[in-house]
Amino acid sequence: MTKFSKDMSIICSVTLALWAGTFAYLDRHELMDAYRGWQLGPIPQAVSRAEFDRMFAGVPAVLVEDVRQQSIEAGEEERQQDNTTAQQMNLNVPFMVQAPYANWDDLHNEGCEEASAIMLKAYYDGEEEITPEEAEERILALTDWESQTFGYHLDTTADEVARVLRERYDLPRAQAVAVSSIEDIKASVAAGHPVIVPAYGRALGNPNFRGEGPLYHMLVVKGFTDSKFIVNDPGTKRGADYTYDFDVIWNALHDWNGGDVQNGAKVAVMVK
Repeated sequence: MTKFSKDMSIICSVTLALWAGTFAYLDRHELMDAYRGWQLGPIPQAVSRAEFDRMFAGVPAVLVEDVRQQSIEAGEEERQQDNTTAQQMNLNVPFMVQAPYANWDDLHNEGCEEASAIMLKAYYDGEEEITPEEAEERILALTDWESQTFGYHLDTTADEVARVLRERYDLPRAQAVAVSSIEDIKASVAAGHPVIVPAYGRALGNPNFRGEGPLYHMLVVKGFTDSKFIVNDPGTKRGADYTYDFDVIWNALHDWNGGDVQNGAKVAVMVK
């Protein structure tokens, strides 16, 4: 090989390496998501509210958590014949980000409570998708309602979000409930009811948050595996079916508490 050929070979190798590095940097979030997915393994198939009712018709709520999660196509007969139990569930709660058009102004930067309430309402209405247009329209309408009803719309507590669900979204059984362990959250989800969790956002350690993360945050717990909660986290566009370890959610679980979030009560919003 001539010196020229060797030089060209080196140049080509370096160029390819630079291109590969550039693409890896640009796609780093996708690579992180793929790595996280590989670590977690497949999550349970999402089940809509109507599908859940059909699958577990007649099964007492206290026993639902002990029923193996099957794919919708598996059918009732196969589900009854399978005696194995798996502590897993995934409810099909449509996802939206709290800043649908990436406009992180004061209203949208603090819109996690509204986004969480909107997602929960959409689940009970049987919606499968919330478009960015619908998300933006609903956030603006809800913040306007909160301003008229509460006198403000920022940093609403778990109790106030429950009131939103009862009075604005016609879910009369919504309430803020004291949580004694992660089993309380799992039991609600296993019974077909997603849970809105208020959190000290900086304890969540989500790498997709800007900076150290929000002081106060809300998200929807929609499922669980044997070690993680499956959530819709509206604080990031990558928040659909995001997973947090049980301990992470438990340690972050705190209500607003007048701004002293780290010492806020461990409560969650549930539809009983």
